[in-house]
Amino acid sequence: MRKKEFKLCIAQFEGWLRNDLRPEQKEAIESCLKQIKDLARRRNRTELDVARCVSEISRKLFEAWKKQG
Repeated sequence: MRKKEFKLCIAQFEGWLRNDLRPEQKEAIESCLKQIKDLARRRNRTELDVARCVSEISRKLFEAWKKQG
């Protein structure tokens, strides 16, 4: 991922934080945002690093929204 892509992703997550969310949803988004920022700071990130991050973020968000049902 390029810096521009990371910035767009971070902006999207920050936008979601402005919405009306349940506490566990807000917590999950904040955690995912931290992971994205940490990954963006890494100089020698690989495609595997990005794939792992996306997988972890997907799992966290799925779990947070699954409880809504």
